Amino acid sequence: MIIYSKTDQGLKRQTNQDAYLAGELSSVAAFAVVCDGMGGANAGNVASETAAKVISEYIIHSYRTAMDSF
Repeated sequence: MIIYSKTDQGLKRQTNQDAYLAGELSSVAAFAVVCDGMGGANAGNVASETAAKVISEYIIHSYRTAMDSF
């Protein structure tokens, strides 16, 4: 499995505060987390990075191979 990602800061901001994490859970399951920045707010990048990390960790630790069955 190959996972690609891309983000764009847009035309109005000087920095990109968006964050994302993705990965494989098994040979048939993957996850992706996308957290939008906070519109230029102070430490918006920290907020989106922290949220992406916490959510991803929860997904990874909660995943069970039995979830692969439909």
